[in-house]
Amino acid sequence: MYARNRIHMYEGDSFIHTSPAPGHLEPAPVDVANVVPDLESIEQRARELRSETLRDLLGRAITWIGQKMRQARKSALGDYFSRSSKLADLARRKKEAERDSRYLAG
Repeated sequence: MYARNRIHMYEGDSFIHTSPAPGHLEPAPVDVANVVPDLESIEQRARELRSETLRDLLGRAITWIGQKMRQARKSALGDYFSRSSKLADLARRKKEAERDSRYLAG
């Protein structure tokens, strides 16, 4: 008889595995009634994690809004310059944009 035929096999999750060794059974169950959770420390940690998450989310939102505003300004300035017909018109529009602060980033 082959050695592989002497190894006990089982099919618990549709894959065939070797069976656990006889001395390595599941650990003894823990009596949940005797475990006293420290609810105050758990709640404090949950508050800390919640505030940290909200701070991170708010920071990301502010950064995203700032980027979108800068992109809109750049796009508006680019559109304004692209409507110029000649080089002299482009220079005039550039001077006008420098005087008018609504097109300037910042």
